[in-house]
Amino acid sequence: MSVNTQAGRIGRTVVSASWKRLFLAAFAGCMASGNLLAEEPSSRSTNVGSQPTVVNQSAVNQSTSEFQSQMSPQDPAKEQVPESLDFKVESIDGEQVDLKKYAGKVVVVVNVASRCGYTPQYKSLQKLYETHGDQGLVILGFPCNQFRSQEPGSNSEIKEFCSKEYQVTFDMFAKIDVNGANRAPFYDYLTKQELAPAKAGDISWNFEKFVLGRDGKPIARFGAKVRPDSDEFMDVIKKALAQ
Repeated sequence: MSVNTQAGRIGRTVVSASWKRLFLAAFAGCMASGNLLAEEPSSRSTNVGSQPTVVNQSAVNQSTSEFQSQMSPQDPAKEQVPESLDFKVESIDGEQVDLKKYAGKVVVVVNVASRCGYTPQYKSLQKLYETHGDQGLVILGFPCNQFRSQEPGSNSEIKEFCSKEYQVTFDMFAKIDVNGANRAPFYDYLTKQELAPAKAGDISWNFEKFVLGRDGKPIARFGAKVRPDSDEFMDVIKKALAQ
């Protein structure tokens, strides 16, 4: 074998050994920072040249656990439902609705009636929904016949009236009681909240309005005289939508 051939092989061997040392150093560095899994459960030392690199198995295990936790899908059942939305109600079509579906929205809750002096507020409520619905605003209408019997119709009649007279597209629900012994649980919760400008207590008339923030917390209550398009009402809505 010629001297040149032997020299070439020796050179390649030296280069190969150098690359091997570099690879081992990089591998050991990744192991120490927790980016790769160690094969052995105990800490170990890897000699690269004269510099030993210690693998911190505890850090590796912790990093692996955090990674697996982040990658695991969340169980919806474990997600906390806001107290105000932890209710089930009946839609105007007779279907059960879980109010937790509105979590993360700004919610306006209003007791409505078809034969009231405030019934035209349906128009401004619908406009409010059309204007801000894409920003996360929802309106929940609950018919009630407890105020001078101004909502005497059936659920189907109420739905037809709202659609025909005011082109309502926001969510409507079955007729309920908002006061008294048969008060709906949802309203039992709402009327106990100390809010402003209206205080806690029974609903005083048709078209009282509650506002819930995106976190589900009740943030305001307005009497029937406060129109949905008033500055007072809209200030609360805009601030809630900005959250």
